[in-house]
Amino acid sequence: VRPAELHLAAQPGLHQAGGPADRRPAGTNPNEAAHINKLGILVDHQPKIGVTSGITYEAKPWLFSLQFLYSSGLRGGFVDKLQLPPVLQCDLGIQRSFGEVTDRLTILNVFDRVNLIRPAGSIGAFQTAYGPRFGIYDSINIPFHG
Repeated sequence: VRPAELHLAAQPGLHQAGGPADRRPAGTNPNEAAHINKLGILVDHQPKIGVTSGITYEAKPWLFSLQFLYSSGLRGGFVDKLQLPPVLQCDLGIQRSFGEVTDRLTILNVFDRVNLIRPAGSIGAFQTAYGPRFGIYDSINIPFHG
């Protein structure tokens, strides 16, 4: 039997920002700033549901890994009332050891899904941001002993 680890974390409740004590930067729209100061808003950088999971399998000298990331989507638009589409990403990795030297090949966003992280119209955001697209990366780790 190989050791395994499972970690779950949850933060119940609704997290809000806004009101006179919160000096969160707002867009240039005065109506938006007035709405935030009066009623508050949902925090735009926290999804309602966020899950990450991963699994690794080691068969020396090989190590295989699979990771998933899911988010119900962040918020955007006027006073962050717009619900963004969900984020889903799957990454693969394979690593081979050659004595003390290791070579790791990582494939990000295996299904090349376009994940919108933040639209340009969010509070204080003036440029759209996306998650990483499909990519293949190779890294070589060579220890130096002094």
